[in-house]
Amino acid sequence: MSTVESWYHSGLHYVRQVEFASPLVLLILFLLPAALVLYAIHERRQGRTVARFANPALLPNLLPRRASWRRHVAPVILLLALAALVCGAARPQRETTVPRHQPTVVLVMDTSRSMSATDVKPNRLEAAKAAARTLVSELPDDGRVGIVAFTRVAHALNAPTDDRTVIAGSLRSLQVGGGTAVGDGLVRGLSLVPKPTGGAAQSGRAPAAIVLLTDGSSTEGRVSPMQAARMAKARKIPIYTVSLGTPSGSIVDPGTGKTIAVPPDPASLAKIAKAAGGKTFTAQDAGRLKSVYGQIGRTVGTQKKNQDLSRLFIAGGGALALLGFAFSLRWFRTLV
Repeated sequence: MSTVESWYHSGLHYVRQVEFASPLVLLILFLLPAALVLYAIHERRQGRTVARFANPALLPNLLPRRASWRRHVAPVILLLALAALVCGAARPQRETTVPRHQPTVVLVMDTSRSMSATDVKPNRLEAAKAAARTLVSELPDDGRVGIVAFTRVAHALNAPTDDRTVIAGSLRSLQVGGGTAVGDGLVRGLSLVPKPTGGAAQSGRAPAAIVLLTDGSSTEGRVSPMQAARMAKARKIPIYTVSLGTPSGSIVDPGTGKTIAVPPDPASLAKIAKAAGGKTFTAQDAGRLKSVYGQIGRTVGTQKKNQDLSRLFIAGGGALALLGFAFSLRWFRTLV
């Protein structure tokens, strides 16, 4: 693709993103073609008047050929200026992505024995730790991260903090344990999310999210995962679920020495995410897991806001008007 084509497609994409808060104002633009028609009629009548009363032989001396096109430049520029000012009055705006102030992410991480499976290299738990570091790196500097580890019970390793040293220490401390109490882990994670204040309290939405990483369905716990999901939904805190592992994943039971299959359960995790208003992801290797966590970090760490473009259009209209007046003064010593 050539540079010109790239600019064209970029400009077209930018224009498609622009919306107008007061679109009815744009109806004024329909008057501009009428103004062009009136201008053309005026010019035609003026030419007939000159031809009727002037000597044709003297016309080249009275109206130099070089001025024939110049006298149209200023009016056309002024019409473009008017169009830009009308667009500015319609309050154009474009949705942009900006960093979110103090987002909170609570990582609820499965540390059950199945996380020692090596189908995700070097093993599921170590891959999860590395991916969590990727998520943290995608958050703004004031982004806070809390970490909950769960087996048959859930433990909060640290409350949400922006201290990266504390977060790194919690991740290093994660160790493989016993069963899988997904619901209890989610409830513990919800307890770490602070109540919204200020504007967030008025909207009822906290700038927070829970990221659940597990490789299987819940086998223990006092609260079911769906109950926890509904609690998160009530507080408007989305849950992003990540299903880790491959269908062929397995571990060796240390007690019996038998090989036990530990396939992930993405269907159950998808239900949790849907019930809590979040999204679900699957990851069968460390690279994909890092990509997923990076995507979640960017989603939680940013927000969509409308950027007002009115000033740009008004400034552009004013600049065009000045340019039109400058051409008129330069060539014809008049502002018209």
